[in-house]
Amino acid sequence: MSATTTLDSSAAHPVVIIGGGVSGLTLAYRLHQAGVPFQLFERQGRFGGNISKEEFDGYLFDVGPDSFLKTKPETIELCKELGLSEQLIETRPEGRRVFIGRGDQLYPLPDGLNLGIPQRARGLLVSPLLSLKGKLRALLEPFVKPRKTEQEESFLSFFSRRLGPEMAQTITAPLLSGVYAGDAASLSLDVAFPLLRKWERESGSLLRGSFGGKSSWAAFRQLIFARSSQPGQRPSPFMSLRGGITSMVEALVAALPAESLHLEHQAQVVSLEGEPLVVETINLTETGEHRVQLAARHIVIAQAPWDAAQSLGALSPEVRKVLEQVRGFSTATVYFAFEEKDLLRPLDGSGFIIPAGQGLTLASTWVSSKWPGRAPKGKALMRLFFGGTRLKIDGLSDDELIAYGRQELKRLSIADSKPEWSRVYHYANGTPQPELGHQKRVAVFNAAHEAQNRYTLLGAGYGGVGIADCIRRANQLSARSIDS
Repeated sequence: MSATTTLDSSAAHPVVIIGGGVSGLTLAYRLHQAGVPFQLFERQGRFGGNISKEEFDGYLFDVGPDSFLKTKPETIELCKELGLSEQLIETRPEGRRVFIGRGDQLYPLPDGLNLGIPQRARGLLVSPLLSLKGKLRALLEPFVKPRKTEQEESFLSFFSRRLGPEMAQTITAPLLSGVYAGDAASLSLDVAFPLLRKWERESGSLLRGSFGGKSSWAAFRQLIFARSSQPGQRPSPFMSLRGGITSMVEALVAALPAESLHLEHQAQVVSLEGEPLVVETINLTETGEHRVQLAARHIVIAQAPWDAAQSLGALSPEVRKVLEQVRGFSTATVYFAFEEKDLLRPLDGSGFIIPAGQGLTLASTWVSSKWPGRAPKGKALMRLFFGGTRLKIDGLSDDELIAYGRQELKRLSIADSKPEWSRVYHYANGTPQPELGHQKRVAVFNAAHEAQNRYTLLGAGYGGVGIADCIRRANQLSARSIDS
């Protein structure tokens, strides 16, 4: 049996936010600061989306993302604003090397890469990962003519053209596409890394752009004569929080009025016509279907595109179709805990990346080496990533994924003993894929809601996927002081 109740909010129609991940929470926080009434609905039993943590027996680890980039200051600024300044940490000096898998071996990532672009010739020249021809081709990047057309381009195509196919396939494309667990030949460089396209367009070269627009010969000379550095001396591009990224989510929730936050509520837009707008919510904790209709001044869908398509029940078929075209691939993260003395090699870095065709796993994070305070003394904690376009994991059991993980650790001479414990975490759709054509899809989203000025799409599926990207877009949306 179902019941429907209409809430009388005529005094001040709130902004309704559907989705309680970092995007929705940040927007709610900014609206609350500005005195704008809001109601936030999250269908899960907790806030944070993919951001969560586990803590037991001296172990503390992020289940989802474990870091954010220093070069994108929005996350650091928000953490400081929330009183988390003392919680900010950098990667451990001994955990700043990254390895690349080739065959059954792990090789250090060449010294001096910035976004996968060589900035110290020596680091690339001494690496066994590329042939001499491949190294020389990559180092000649400042002299490669920029492309004239504005046509959208894939990761693999862009880096092959700028740095050569060998560098692109072995190092740069796997390094930058890893966060998506997608296909480098399908992911749009223009959407995911617009800065690189800007460097080519405005400076004529990636290296010249990263060096501040120097001439080709000046950039090449700096590339050739730049000194190498020791791994521990290199500044880390990443930061985290001592208590895990979830600390930021907890601080956001604590700063918001409890009466405006609703867990285990499925929300759907009923009407985008007339005044006010209408959102219907179902309380998933109650027996039956207790439906509540809420009048809203503006609606923000802070969900992945495929979920937004379902929440926007009043959406036009054209926009719904485009939202449903954005893909995600199932992924899983497998954690292993070992005694350090039982490992076959020291975990002297932050982890490794496996290019396509070189193994079943996508990558690994050596959690206890990367961050302080993540495992008891004498213990080692690591996680392996599976799925995406590499391995179809739908239907695979936890035991099967653990077996694949142990197989990979043995193959790469990392561990051959039984772990003290292992855990598996599944993500049904993974990260929204900004594949070729995504610019046009985003243009359709934007045109539709800008024409109505009644709802906004927010989150990782409509711009960058990083935490800082989500925070920045939420800040921008709140700064526009949504007009009703």
